[in-house]
This record gives sequence, C-alpha cells and structure tokens, in this order.
Amino acid sequence: MGRGKNIYFKKLSMTLASATIATSVILLLAAMLLIRNLSVSREHVIISSADAQSFNANLTFEFIKSSIDRLSTNSNIQAWLDSEPGSPEYYLGSVRVFKEMTSVGPSVENLDYDISVTRMDDESFVITTDGTVSKQMFFSQNGIDASNPEALDQGIYPIYGKDGMISDFTLVTNRFINGNTMVIFSKIPVKSIFSNRSYLEMAVYDGNRGRILSDSADMVETISENLDMLSVASGNMDAGSYNFTVTQYPDIRLTLVYGFRSGHSAITALVILIFAMAVAALAAATYFMTKNLYSPVKEAVSRLNTGNSPVADEFNLILENCRKIEQLNIDLEKARKEQKMLSEQQKYRAFLRGVPTETAIDDPTSYFSLCTASMAEDDGDADTLFAKMDMLCKERPHLHSVRTSHGECVFIQKATEKDVSSTLLIDMIRKSTSLFENADQICFAIADPVYGHSGIHAAYDQSKKILGYRYKIRNKIILTSQDCMGEKTFMYYPLSEEGRLMNAILSNDMEAIGIFDSIIDSNLGQGHDLPPEELERFTFAVTASTLRVFQELKEEPESLIGERIDWNALSEDPDHIATLRKIRDILSKVCSATRKKEEEDYDNIINKMKDYIGTHYNENIMLIDLSNEFNLTPKYCSQIFKKLSNDTFKNYLNQYRIDVARRKIAENPEIKISDLSAEVGFTSSTSFIRVFSKYVGTTPKGFADIIIKRNNTR
Repeated sequence: MGRGKNIYFKKLSMTLASATIATSVILLLAAMLLIRNLSVSREHVIISSADAQSFNANLTFEFIKSSIDRLSTNSNIQAWLDSEPGSPEYYLGSVRVFKEMTSVGPSVENLDYDISVTRMDDESFVITTDGTVSKQMFFSQNGIDASNPEALDQGIYPIYGKDGMISDFTLVTNRFINGNTMVIFSKIPVKSIFSNRSYLEMAVYDGNRGRILSDSADMVETISENLDMLSVASGNMDAGSYNFTVTQYPDIRLTLVYGFRSGHSAITALVILIFAMAVAALAAATYFMTKNLYSPVKEAVSRLNTGNSPVADEFNLILENCRKIEQLNIDLEKARKEQKMLSEQQKYRAFLRGVPTETAIDDPTSYFSLCTASMAEDDGDADTLFAKMDMLCKERPHLHSVRTSHGECVFIQKATEKDVSSTLLIDMIRKSTSLFENADQICFAIADPVYGHSGIHAAYDQSKKILGYRYKIRNKIILTSQDCMGEKTFMYYPLSEEGRLMNAILSNDMEAIGIFDSIIDSNLGQGHDLPPEELERFTFAVTASTLRVFQELKEEPESLIGERIDWNALSEDPDHIATLRKIRDILSKVCSATRKKEEEDYDNIINKMKDYIGTHYNENIMLIDLSNEFNLTPKYCSQIFKKLSNDTFKNYLNQYRIDVARRKIAENPEIKISDLSAEVGFTSSTSFIRVFSKYVGTTPKGFADIIIKRNNTR
C-alpha cells in the first residue's frame, strides 16, 4: 500500500511539474527584484534612524557636559571640595551641594540622565539628587568595580539589567578645581541614547580604558577587527558585515557606534517566505484537485501501523513535538512557581521594612509567626544552615525565608490559627537543626504571632529585641517573649553596645562618656531593678571592658592616667554602684589623657614638618616627601598639617618661599627673576611670578622697583 501511494503521488507531481516550475521562475525573478528594492529602502531608513539616535545622544552628552560645567564653577561645590572630610564645613557643604544637584537634571523632554558627585578621598560619600550614599553602595548599584584602584578615573561603566542586557551607563568624569579633584558620575539610561533595538545595535568605546562595551558580541568583534577606534572619524562607514554610524566625543574620550548588518538576511527571509507561501498555495490548489483520487489511499495508509509509511514518520514527528510541548509546560510551571516565590519574598521583605510595596496587599485573615535566626558573622556555617532551612521552606506551604544579612535570616509562617503558626515554625527549626553540628552557635528568636501582614514589621522588631538576650539565656537555642518576661531584672549590655563604647573611647570621641552614661541608665535607670547577682554580673562586664581599653591602647594605667588600678579589688567590691562611679572616673581620665597625648604628638610633628620645609624649601618637594620623611600616609600628613597650621601644605610652602624671595629682593633688588625663582624652589619663572603676585599683591619686578625707590629716597 505504501508503494502504491508513492506511485500515485509521483503521477500527481509530474502532472503539475511544468506549470509549477514556470510559475516558480517568474516568482523568483520578482522576488529578486523586490529584495533589491526593499534592501535599498531598508538601509536608507535604518541609517536615518541611526542618525536620529546619534542626534539624541549628542543632546544628552551636551546637556551632561553643560551640567558638569555648571557644577565645576559653582562656589558651593568649590567650598565643599576645599573642606576636610568629617568636618562641619564638609557636611554643611554637602547639604549645599545636594541643593545644587537638584538643578542640574535634564531640562528637555525625552532626555534622561542623573548626575552624582564625590571626591577622590576614601572618606567622602557620593552626593546624588536623592541624597547621600556610601561609595561602596553607589559602586555596587552603578556597575563600578570598587576593588579597581582606577575606579574613579575617567571612563564609562555598564550596568546590566535582569535580562543580561546593558540598561544604563555610568560615565565617570574628573574635574580639577583649585587643586582638588571632583568626580562626577553621570548615569545615562540606554533608552536615552538608544531607543530602538529592533534592527539597530549599539557599542560604546571607552578611550580611557581601551575597551568596547556592547550587548552584541558580533558587533564588538567586527569593530575590533576592522576599526581603529583611536583614529576613526565621525560619520557613516561599512566594516565587515556591518554599516556603522560613528560619533566621537573627544573631550570625554568616548566613541558611540550605531550599527546594523548590511546584509539582506531579514528582507531575503521575508521575500522567501512570501515566495514559499505562493508555491505552497499552488501546491494546495493541486492537492484539492486530486483530493478525491487520493482519499482512498490516504484512508488505507492511515490504518497501517507498520511504522514504514511516510504518514507514520509524520506521526512520530507530531508525537515528538507533543513531548516537547509537554516538557515546555513543565518548565513553564516550574518557572511560574519560582517567580511566585520570588514575588512572595519581595513582598515579605517589604513588610519586614515596614514599607510595603503596592503589590504587597495586607492579609487580615491570617496569623503570622516570625522567627529571626542569628549566627556570629565570622561563622562560616551560616550559609550552609540557612540554605538547608530555605529548602525546607520551599517544601512547606505558606513558609517563607528572607535573608537579611550574612549572619541573619528571617522565617515567616502563615496559618489560619494563632497557635498553629508558631507550632509549624518551631517544628521547622527543630528539623533543620537536628543534624547541624554547630547548633549552639545560632539563636532563633520567635516573636508573638501577629494578625495580618501589617503586623510583620512589629514582630520583626520584637524578635530583634529578643535576640539581645541570647547571651544571657545561653541554655536555649529557641527564645520567645516568655523567656524575656523579666527583662527589667536582666542586665542590658549586648556586644553591640560594648563595641560602640570601645570604639568611642579608642577613637577619642567626645561622646564616649555619654555612651557610658546611657548604658548605665539602661540598667539602673527608672523602671529597672536589677537583683544583686545580675548587678554583680553587669559590674564585672563593665570592669572587663575597661580593662580591655588599656589593652587596646597598649598602655598601663600608671603611665596613662598616673594611677595604679587593682582590677581584682575593683571587680570584687560589694558596693557595685561605687565601682561603676570609679569606672566612669577612670574612663573620663583615659579620654582626657589620650586627647592630651595626641595634642602633644601633633605639636611635635608640626614643628618637625616646618623645620623640614625650612631646610628643603628650595627643592621640588611635595606632600609625599613630607609623608615619607615622617612615615605617615600623605592623606594623614595633610590632615595633621592643615589642622595644626591652619593652612594646607601647598599654601604654607608657597608662602615660605615667597617670604624668602622678598628678603632676597630686599637684599639685592637687581637679582634676576629666573635665578631667584630657581633659588626658592619654583620650576618656572611664570609660576613664581603668579604665586608672588598672589601673596604680595605685585610682581617681583614691581616689588624690586619699590625697594629701589625706597633706597634712593634715603
């Protein structure tokens, strides 16, 4: 039967062969002509679109440049750059700069960019139009490698979206203002300079770092092989299989390239598709003409189950496609579940912060039990345990985990009954930690069940407070509010408060004693009644912290505060209130002694610095020479010099040189300016004249004329 079908099919094919071939030739000629016309039109349209994209990019970069120029000449910016990090002038200047930043945004519709500024030093934060942010966080959000020592040098960084495509560019620009460097970050959405990705591709060449940034690997390879980006001129050009529109921005060493493949694959495919459809229509007409003759054979072959006929092969093809569709449905369902889990986690993360998103709708019909799990930051087992618990959460309905930090994770159980939510949560904790070797290194704080999503934030705060008692109640892994019912009778001295006090004392913070008083008030203030044994524990802990202060300072009490301390007697004194007063007095003396010692060290250093300048002023010395001489970092050396001399190193050196030059002119008014500039350490006469005029109010020659006139009148 299969053989008869083949013969019948061949006869039908031969009947229409001549007509099909003739028609196909005509259609092919028409297709070739159409391809040519459409290709020419297509290239014209795409080139025009590329030019329009380039024009929009030019507008964006021009507005960015204009904004940067306005910032560079702004007096508030200059005052902020001249201030010292951490000083009141620095923070006041930051507020003024933030106000100035609100006026440098795009002023033209359809243009979008965001300007932020910072300084080259490590301490300065980044000022954006939304406020201030640390450099580390800003770098992470804007695609900048913080470990790169040249991260703040001029260049451009890509920011990738969730789809792996470049969504934004961060343009880094440096401006040197009065000897300081201002770093400007211009965040440019790709859509502002490249809004049509349907047939255009884009690449950016960073001349500062010699790299090409693009979502298209083919475009990067073509540019690398065919174009010299250091010398290529702006305009349209062909390279490889691409047609490029190149725009140079030499002032920021940036080159923008729009390109499209100059081949006709898309148009050719379209015309071939039309051609195929026409041939298919002709074949369909033939099929319907022969349908009645072929129907008996088709019915007979369809009943065969030998697997050898063409129909059987087609069925296998359909069956294979059905299997693929089934697998796609499985993958789609898996992706849908993962997306749902991600959405749920984002929702619960918002409720933890107390700032729910628009999609995080409250659920006033359910109870929620919340647990905060905390492990020491230096414990490497945190990731292992939290990953294990996260897998359990995925297996259980209405149980979610939210990782809040390296050593902390929050688990939220939803249930229709109050007690059930807590029971399920405790069961999950016990199962996940049953095989965990270091279970004693982690503490689970379970808050009281809350009603509705809106109570999750308060429950999270309660669990954090419960965690504060983990060091008091050491025999339990799981803590609840019942364990802390007697919080008024427990001492409050967590590691975080001890660390805060230690840091304040060691850094000579004026607020150190205030922090100590706050800790005392938290334990002995109104509403607190510590029992004797708890008061004894608290006094011993504070005494141990005081001992650590001297260990960290590497000083003995006798040498630092001028008195000997009997630590055993201090910790064993039954009058704990008196002991706390003594400790406060000791800490106060430590703060005063360290401040005095620091001032004495500073006076000694600044005198040595001035002596060094007086000896080497006629050499080409710089701040690095001063720092090497006294084994200090240049930054710290600059801070000490400015703090104690009320001037910068550069200004002091120039003033000293000009004073020497004035004395030499007074002694010999006929001295040559070129010789004098070299004698006092200037590398050129021009810079010497400029600096002399700045400090004296007249040029060296004018000052010499005054001396000569004065001598002649005597």
